Amino acid sequence: MTPSSPPGVLPFSHRPTTRERTWAIVGGSTGNLVEWYDWYAYAAFTLYFAPHFFPSGDGTA
Repeated sequence: MTPSSPPGVLPFSHRPTTRERTWAIVGGSTGNLVEWYDWYAYAAFTLYFAPHFFPSGDGTA
């Protein structure tokens, strides 16, 4: 079995620039912020949605 690349050479030799790294961090952080906001909004509104979706008079709900 022979390697497709010579030893010591990575197949992806592109090193990201500072700008590319910054955009990756900003994009990842923005996505994480949206996910946390979504989770907190759902958790806050659960108190209001629960009585409508699961009425107390219904034993199976």
